[in-house]
Order: sequence, then structure tokens, then C-alpha cells
Amino acid sequence: MISPQMPGGINRVTLILKDSVKKAFVLNEAAKTYSVIDLRAVSQMANDPAEFDITVIGKEKVNGYNCTHIKLKLKSTAAAEDVWLTSELSNFKQYMSVRSKFTSDGFFKALTAKGVAGFPVRMMVTEHGGSMQVDMIKAEMRNNPASLFSLSGYTNESATSGTNGSSTMPADAQDMARKFQNMTPEEKQQFIDQLRKQQQSQQTPH
Repeated sequence: MISPQMPGGINRVTLILKDSVKKAFVLNEAAKTYSVIDLRAVSQMANDPAEFDITVIGKEKVNGYNCTHIKLKLKSTAAAEDVWLTSELSNFKQYMSVRSKFTSDGFFKALTAKGVAGFPVRMMVTEHGGSMQVDMIKAEMRNNPASLFSLSGYTNESATSGTNGSSTMPADAQDMARKFQNMTPEEKQQFIDQLRKQQQSQQTPH
């Protein structure tokens, strides 16, 4: 992510390891540190299909993919999202198999009840009078080295920060979220426009 408010941007890799599926490890590759997100805190809610209120809007084409557009509301919060889902990705069935093993599936059960399946191509979140859009830029099959799925060489941020080893969000992401909430509507729109311009430049062939 790059924005006028954070010119340095954010670049993060998140790992969920098969022997520790209740935690997510967020890597800071530049500093060689990681923070830990405890997924158990949200697992009960996320596993309950009744938590997700889904309305199917219709079929639309987004970023070259045939998608199903849904509106998603979480009953326990004021958050609302528009999500565009596609099943046209390579090895989509394999993804669904991995997803069912290693992640909460209340959302996917709620989707199935509506006759919908797919991977998110676009998400637009509206909350507290502001909105943010996230697009999938590229999906590809790769042979990844085992080193990508290891914490070897990384230090837990809590070792130097004195925290208890778990956090809900990396520090710079927390800072970005706070700044976004405090922006004026004009600043929020500028932030979103900047992300869209960056996305478009990455999609343009060179």
C-alpha cells in the first residue's frame, strides 16, 4: 500500500502455518521481524454462518473475471462490504479444499446457502462514512521455495517491544488505520484515488 499519508508504503507477507492454524504471522521483511495475530479471538464468530447477512446483487465482470456481486453485512458490527467473487481462477477447487481445512468457514457456509462460491476479486468496505476498495491485481501458480513458509531468520517484535507476543494488527497498519479514520472525506477520497492509480499503473503492460 502507498498513500500520500504514508509515502513509504506498507508491504507485508502473512503466513498461516499448517502446524499453527490458530495464529497468523505478519512478516516485516525489511526489519526481519514478525508480529502474531491470535485467530482464536475471531474464530467463534467467523464459524457461525448466522453472523453473515448476504444479499446477492447479480453477475458482473471485474478485472477480466466473471463475478458474482454480493453485499455482505456482519451482524455484530456496523461494517458493510460489497464483494465480487469468481470461481474462474486456476485450481479453484484445490483452493476451496485448503480453505476448508485451514480457515474458518462460517462465511463460506453462508455463501453456499445462497448458491454462491468464489474467490474475492474486489472488496469495497464502507464504514464510519468512509470507504476503501481492494482489488486482486494478479493470481498465479508458482513453485514457491520452502523458505517462504518459515519464520527462520525473523525475530518476534514482542522481543524488543515488550508486548505479550500477540497483536491484532502490525504497528504500521494500525497507524495507517488511525490516520484513515481521522482523515476528512476529501483526504479519504485522495487516499483511495492514490491506491487506484497505483493499481492501474501495475496493470498497464510495460
